[in-house]
Amino acid sequence: MNEQTKHTPGPWDIHESEGRIEIHPADDIDGLRVIADLVFGDTLSADECRANARLIAAAPDLLEALKQILPMAEKAYCQLGAIGWKEIEYARQSINRAEGRE
Repeated sequence: MNEQTKHTPGPWDIHESEGRIEIHPADDIDGLRVIADLVFGDTLSADECRANARLIAAAPDLLEALKQILPMAEKAYCQLGAIGWKEIEYARQSINRAEGRE
């Protein structure tokens, strides 16, 4: 993990059992490194927990994709005006929030 990466590197896997869903790093063979633990029942349905788990597990990939796309979007904006600056700023803010800079 480099200095800039504060989160557990992806990919992350979903494991479901007995009313709960856990997110673990894909390389966590023993299942001891829990990134997130979602419990369904009274307040969240199993389907809602599964949807939340998919979103959480995809977070490292989504962050990386956004970081790779941002420079291309900025270049397209500067050269063609092909994408709105508001969307570029939103992407930048999302990256900053994910990395703890906001």
